[in-house]
Amino acid sequence: MSTITCPDCAQAQTSKHWGGFRAHCTGCTVRALATGPAFWESRCASQITPGYRAALVSAFGEDGVQAGHQAVKTEYERNQAMKSTGS
Repeated sequence: MSTITCPDCAQAQTSKHWGGFRAHCTGCTVRALATGPAFWESRCASQITPGYRAALVSAFGEDGVQAGHQAVKTEYERNQAMKSTGS
C-alpha cells in the first residue's frame, strides 16, 4: 500500500479523525479494522482473538491473516502517533 489512490485513505493520512471509507479499498479495510472493536479486544487480550481472526479472514483470506494483521497494527500505530503529536 505504498501508493495511495483512494481519496479517503489520502485524507486519513493527514486528518486523524477522518471517517470516510470505501467498500472495496484495502487501505480503508485496514483503517476500519485498526479502529474497530475486534482489534481493540485483540490488543487488550494480547493475542489474536477469534472475532478479530474472523474479521482478518473475511478481509484478507485465510492466507492473508498475518500480513493483514501486520498492516492493521501498522495503521493503528500510525494513527496513535498522529493523535499524540496533535496532527
